[in-house]
Amino acid sequence: MNGEMLFIFFLALLLFGPKKLPEIGRQIGRFIAEFKRASNDFKNQLQSEIEKAEEKTTPSTQPGAQKSSSLVPPAIVSAISEIDSARAELLKTARMAFAPQNLAPQSASPETISAPPAEAITISMQASATSENPKPKLAPTSGDSAQQTG
Repeated sequence: MNGEMLFIFFLALLLFGPKKLPEIGRQIGRFIAEFKRASNDFKNQLQSEIEKAEEKTTPSTQPGAQKSSSLVPPAIVSAISEIDSARAELLKTARMAFAPQNLAPQSASPETISAPPAEAITISMQASATSENPKPKLAPTSGDSAQQTG
C-alpha cells in the first residue's frame, strides 16, 4: 500500500506541480473530513431510527407499559383467569371425549339390537284390523309410496 501511495504522490506532483500540491492536499483533506462527518451523521440517524422501531415493536420493555397493566381492575383480571381455567377444563374434556379408546366401536350385544318378535307384529296388525278400519294402516316405504298415490 505504501508503494501505491508513493506512486500517486509522484503522479500528482508531475501533473499539478509543486506549488499547487499543498492546496490540493488541503482540499482533499477537507473533502475526506466532510465525507466522514456525513457518513457518521447518516450512521447515527440510521441507528436512532432502528432504536425507535425497536421501541415501537417491543412496548413491554417500556416503563409505561408496566403501569398500564396495574390500571386494569381486579374484577376483570379475575374474570379473565376464570375464563382461562374454564377453557383449559373444556379442552381437557374434549380431549377425553375424542380419545381413541372412547371413539372405538363397542361390540353390540343381542339385547341391545334385537328386533321385536314376529308375534307382536301380527297381534298388533290383528288388533288394528278388528277395530273400525278393516285395513291396517302401515307406513309406506320408499317403493310403496309411488303405488299408494296412484
